[in-house]
Formats: sequence, C-alpha cells, structure tokens
Amino acid sequence: MQTKILEFKYEEASDPVLRLVCNCGLFDDTEGLDEHEIYIDNVSLEMIDDSNAVKAEVVEVPSKDVNVNQIGYLPGTKKTAIFRGDTKGDSFEIINVENNETVYTGKIENEKMNSTAGETNYYGDFTEVAEAGTYKIKTEAYGEFYEFKIGEDVYDNVFADTVKMLHKQRCGIKLDPSIAGEFTGGPDSKLEDPYAAAMLKDTPAAKCYVDNHGSFSTNEITIYWNSPFIFTMNALK
Repeated sequence: MQTKILEFKYEEASDPVLRLVCNCGLFDDTEGLDEHEIYIDNVSLEMIDDSNAVKAEVVEVPSKDVNVNQIGYLPGTKKTAIFRGDTKGDSFEIINVENNETVYTGKIENEKMNSTAGETNYYGDFTEVAEAGTYKIKTEAYGEFYEFKIGEDVYDNVFADTVKMLHKQRCGIKLDPSIAGEFTGGPDSKLEDPYAAAMLKDTPAAKCYVDNHGSFSTNEITIYWNSPFIFTMNALK
C-alpha cells in the first residue's frame, strides 16, 4: 500500500462542477504490465489557499411546462410532447415556424403521476406530423415553447458531437487543435486493450481514440462507451 500526498495549483477560471480524475497508463519508455488490479481509497481534497477563488454565479433558467425532444425527430418516428401540471388545457397546436401556420391540433390526455418529479404529467401525440421542417408547440394555457426540427438529418450533428466529446475526454492521445481547442494530450505509443487493438489494428496509434485496458472483462462493457464506440469506429474506417 502506498500513500501519496500531492499539492497542485488550479490556474483555470472558477468552475462550479470541478472533478478529480485518476488516470492510469504507461509512458512511452515503460514496458507493458501483466494483468493487475489497482485500488484507490480514502481520497481527500483539501483547500490550502482560496485567496484568488472567485465565486461562480448560478444563473437560474426558468423551466417550461412542456417537454419535447429539442434535438428533433425523424419523420417516421413516434412524436410525443409531455405537459407538466394540471393547468395544461385540453389541446395543443403544432406550428410551422417558417410560415407560422398551424399544421396539427392534438389532444392532451393520458394523465400519469410522475412520482420522481412529484408532478402530474399529460401526453400529446403528434406522430402524424412528418414533413421536414422547424416547428414549435403552442397551448392556450402555456403559450409557445421551444422550437424543434423534423428531418432525416436531425441526429447527424449529435453523432459527430458525441464522437468528438469522447475524443476530447481521452488524455493519452494527440488531439487536433481544430477539434479539441484548448484540450491537450500526447500520442499513445500503442493500444493496451487487446480488443481495441484487434478492432483498430490498421489505425495509426496517434489516431486511436479507444483504450481502456480491462474494461471488457467486467460489466462496464454494457454501461460505458468503449464497446459500441469501437464497433462504430471500425465500421466507419
């Protein structure tokens, strides 16, 4: 067992959601390790000097009482709006933002108690609206709400942004400044995870975005991103 006491200076702007991350890896000139286990326990973080700390202001964002998928909907998929509270009214309208015309009127129904949120929810189905475009929901009781899109390409940017996020979160690879901005990192010398190495064997090491040795031997394969991301990268090569 080893006890480590490390002192560091945080020089970035104040962040209300700081996190402490422990990374395990090898340097380029280090020989590979056999299978092993690492336990990290009794971690404590102590503020030594807060003289330059700036209190982050919390901005309250008013919540709206109608929930829709603000990313958007594919034309042929089910589309449902959730109305929160008992003053929702009986009907809702789907309005085309381009011409401000009502393209659909639906009923607000199917009352359900949301015990987690401590509120009553109602549902409005507008699956019939399938034409590509930008829309918004309006009710007599709540007024107009966030815009959303319907189209075949609504998830294209989501996929790209998700992949980029996973790329930026890796600390052991060379990051393209045009993608990662201020994020930094160095190139991996090799992939330690045998499954990742097998799936991405033709990919240069500095461009391998996946390496989490040992994750596939546990149920992390179902709850973390490694497995589906490897298959996605392999399919897109």
